[in-house]
Amino acid sequence: NSTQYDKIVIQYSNYLVTRLSGYLQRGHSSLSEVGETADQHDFEVKLGAILLLGLVLARCVSKAMFAKGGIDCSKQRSSSHKSTNKRGTFFGRGNSNDEKTTTDIGIHPRLTLSLTEPFVSKEVVKNMTLQDMAHVFSYASQVNTVGFDLELFFTHHENGDQEQGVRAVTQTAIQALHQAMAISRGSQTQLVARVDEAGGDTMDALAFCGAVRIFTEWRSLRCIPKGYGKYAFGMSLSHRDICQNIKKMEEAVHGMLLQSIYQEDDEKEETKTT
Repeated sequence: NSTQYDKIVIQYSNYLVTRLSGYLQRGHSSLSEVGETADQHDFEVKLGAILLLGLVLARCVSKAMFAKGGIDCSKQRSSSHKSTNKRGTFFGRGNSNDEKTTTDIGIHPRLTLSLTEPFVSKEVVKNMTLQDMAHVFSYASQVNTVGFDLELFFTHHENGDQEQGVRAVTQTAIQALHQAMAISRGSQTQLVARVDEAGGDTMDALAFCGAVRIFTEWRSLRCIPKGYGKYAFGMSLSHRDICQNIKKMEEAVHGMLLQSIYQEDDEKEETKTT
């Protein structure tokens, strides 16, 4: 029940605020090294904060979903519009094309961000910190701004009033996301740049999907301590649900992109006929 879920999140967040206040007053503000403190109360607060973040994220993502997933434009497309490029057949609902991985950018959009095997290696993700994850989401919010430069972002990323470079492991993750976004989008559509400043309320949908995918992989690798079997099981279910929701969003984006491409093709054909 949606209302009951919201109440649980609110009640749990109020409890965590009280616990975290006492924790922060003792001068331990970092949540990046979960499970490395000997104090059980401190550990529980850290664990709870990560759990709350996951609950809220899952809730936000689930609210953004279409009731029945993306639009399957391949069923709406007439036979005269079928492409000879087999990469354009990515949009099946089964497992035939969903799990094909390649670094080539095809003509049409193709599922990349929501595959079972993540687009960034687990060896990279498990070495990332909470600050590194902040850099990933910062990239996702800025990548579609006018004049965005990836190399400049790596070397002069702002952190409050300071400037610091992005760690090498995070650069690898962001570059993998950058490439995966391009493959998912396809060569016929480009990233639309917005004029407003970085940090605005407009984020590219595929960039968001990719950042959330990295986060959910990071959460599974870094935030499950040994000996917490039930918690690990719950996190695995959450990981599956988030990946399924990412797939729904990616399919919906692809449906819109294909619809736009087909509409442009139809307009060109009508112009030639006229």
